[in-house]
Amino acid sequence: MNSISQQVQRIKPRENEKSEFDVYFSDVEKIRCSKSLRRLAYKTQVFTQPNNSHVRTRLVHTMEVVSVGLTIARKFNLLNNHKFNINEKLVEAICLGHDTGHTPFGHRGEEILGNYSTGFRHEKNSVVMLELIERQGKGLGLTKDTLLGIMRHSKGKGTLESSKDHLPEHTIAMYSDKIAYLFADLMDAQRYNFLHEVPEDALKLGLTQREQTRRCIDSLIKESLQKGYVSFVDSEEAIIFNRIKKFMYENVYSKKDSILINHMIEGVCEFFAKELPNHDTILLASMLTDSEVMRISELLIARTWDMNQTVFNQSFIGISEIIPYTEGFKVDYTKINEDWINSL
Repeated sequence: MNSISQQVQRIKPRENEKSEFDVYFSDVEKIRCSKSLRRLAYKTQVFTQPNNSHVRTRLVHTMEVVSVGLTIARKFNLLNNHKFNINEKLVEAICLGHDTGHTPFGHRGEEILGNYSTGFRHEKNSVVMLELIERQGKGLGLTKDTLLGIMRHSKGKGTLESSKDHLPEHTIAMYSDKIAYLFADLMDAQRYNFLHEVPEDALKLGLTQREQTRRCIDSLIKESLQKGYVSFVDSEEAIIFNRIKKFMYENVYSKKDSILINHMIEGVCEFFAKELPNHDTILLASMLTDSEVMRISELLIARTWDMNQTVFNQSFIGISEIIPYTEGFKVDYTKINEDWINSL
């Protein structure tokens, strides 16, 4: 039986991957071509299966995080400040890979799978996807700096804090995720008629998403220069930002629960556990897209499921090509941590 405690078969870097730039550039290209990233096009950001095509998916969110991260990194580098010599390719790699382990139906799916598997979190699963599942189980062989940045990006509803001990690229990616999703999700909540009025705090930062994002980026850079490390905590903009974040968790994110989503994901998990007992049920379920969960649920309700014609049919379910080489593979998410990454 495979185990995460076993040494991962890592890919040897190409001959031209000598410099720091080349190594992180390679990380970016590996993640960009990964199946894990492609699946995000069919996974929920906040609103599931929206009837408005302009409402964001998880992949669109990822692209916006990359954009914010690169903007921050380049602004720092243009200052020519020796304390902030930011590797832009490392920032891009972290931002691009940060949600590759996210579940169907967004954070609600993550909560449900967390009930089945102790320690399950999407940032840990992102590391698992990229380093243990991609390339038919060989992994992408990403740098530890990229993997640690992915592991450190998620703060949930908790306070956004900076750490002098972390690489500046890690902190930039963490803030980029928050700045990218907060104003985008606010816009989508309005577009989807979930919110009818913009919070007054949001208007204090600007009238559009672009203005709000630029104001936060400029404030982050100013505060960071004053402190000597990447920070967005004490400025007026940071305080307003955190109030908006609190508003979104109380009025949008916490209201998007669905009993139907619970039943569908739980049903799929129970079915996988029964029909594929030698596989990691949570791992397989986390890879499914929203529409795949819905299709499988429909077949379970209709009792027309045929293992040979569905699970192993790539035209029906994308992970059918992954299932064969994950047999016997179990993930203990309590052991997926920074110490584990450093041991690779």
